[in-house]
Amino acid sequence: MEPKEFAHQLAGIYENNLESVILYGSAADGEFHKGHSDYNVLIVLKALAPIEIAKSGKLVGKWIKDGNSLPLFFSPEMISTSIDVFPIEFFDIKELHKVLFGNDPFAKMMIDGRNLRHQCEHELRSKLLTLYSTLPTIADQPKKLIKLITESSSSFFAIFRGVLRVAGVSPSGSKKVMIEQLTKLIDFDPAMFIEIIDTRAGMTAWRKDEALEKFEQYLTSIDAVVRFVDQM
Repeated sequence: MEPKEFAHQLAGIYENNLESVILYGSAADGEFHKGHSDYNVLIVLKALAPIEIAKSGKLVGKWIKDGNSLPLFFSPEMISTSIDVFPIEFFDIKELHKVLFGNDPFAKMMIDGRNLRHQCEHELRSKLLTLYSTLPTIADQPKKLIKLITESSSSFFAIFRGVLRVAGVSPSGSKKVMIEQLTKLIDFDPAMFIEIIDTRAGMTAWRKDEALEKFEQYLTSIDAVVRFVDQM
């Protein structure tokens, strides 16, 4: 199901209670890669009650079955009161998104960057910890190692954009250029993330016998970014 059709069906279900449907992420920035990317959608309901959210259960189930992420449900009030909690996400959505239905809640949004550094460090450390903790369970399974790298990288690219903003750099919409921007601030080898971008685009593939080595390079690169943010 395409995002426009999803939004159209949501409008039929919620009628006057539907404020907005917003497409964000790789599908909005032109770097959508089938098989590695999914459609990310934010739904704004005027009245955000469990009974209202439940109305779209069958539609959302089909949306997820098609390989997409769970849509995010917000009310207008929740958006306005969450700006200080989700500066990474809202910065990204504000800068690059598509309105599929209704009003644009991000058009006039003002985001205070003072909370951004803290969220960047928290997200980097928690996700890095998860990778380290997962490694023992899949260290002898190359396919799962490679899958974990490619799937988890999306979150790190989002955080890297936040790191650049904290450093006063406007992140490029191109992931490869963004990584090059990071190398001007941080002493780390960009090759790993360039390879990830190419792998997600289907331009290259890793051999099974190098999966563990690639995973180690991945962790090393992320750790370099963590140390940089910690010292800011």
